[in-house]
Amino acid sequence: MNTDKQQQEIWNEIGAREDWQLFIKGDMTRGWLEEERYRESGKKDAEEIFNRLKEGGVDLYGKRVLEIGCGGGRMTSEFKKLGVKMEGIDISKSLIGKLKKNNRKIQTYIGYNLKSIPNNYYDAILSFMTFQHCNKESVIRYFKQGLDKLKDGGYFVFQLPVKGETSEITTPFVDYTRGYIDETHLFDGIKLRHWDFSELEELKEGYKELFGFTAFIDASVFVFQKE
Repeated sequence: MNTDKQQQEIWNEIGAREDWQLFIKGDMTRGWLEEERYRESGKKDAEEIFNRLKEGGVDLYGKRVLEIGCGGGRMTSEFKKLGVKMEGIDISKSLIGKLKKNNRKIQTYIGYNLKSIPNNYYDAILSFMTFQHCNKESVIRYFKQGLDKLKDGGYFVFQLPVKGETSEITTPFVDYTRGYIDETHLFDGIKLRHWDFSELEELKEGYKELFGFTAFIDASVFVFQKE
């Protein structure tokens, strides 16, 4: 897997691109992802997560929540519209800049750990489409540090691809800005790691697993609670 520094360089480069939204939530059949469609995808995903959590007894309305891997705010801003007191952290300064452009009042942090985040402060921590790109050590670190940042009984809600065995693939990002697939213009791919179920157990130290569900077109979402 890529190191934290390599990940930071990749996502800073993506955030500086004119077509940055495509790499976050792209439609590969149409190429260019307009800002309106980008926002609509965030609205749809945030509402789905918000409602599924509420059905499970976890109501985020009015709660102070940190999103790890907030990026340009695709879901962060939509959770805020649903009444959640959102804050965000991301490794990419350029992507945080995109978020702040439209959401100046959302508190943000830049980095690949939670050291600068207040302790015993959040009702919940969220992370989607992020840990799958991180090395195992980084993910474990986020969960250990999350124990200090969450209030007693706080929730850690996250998406992670989990299968029967560990595997790793490299995703090549194709340059679709020309309106068609040009295989000669490839963006350096980032790693995507599937975890096995035994590794998932390593994240539970200090937490108990409450429930899980599928979202984002058959992606696994887990809900842990700080013990």
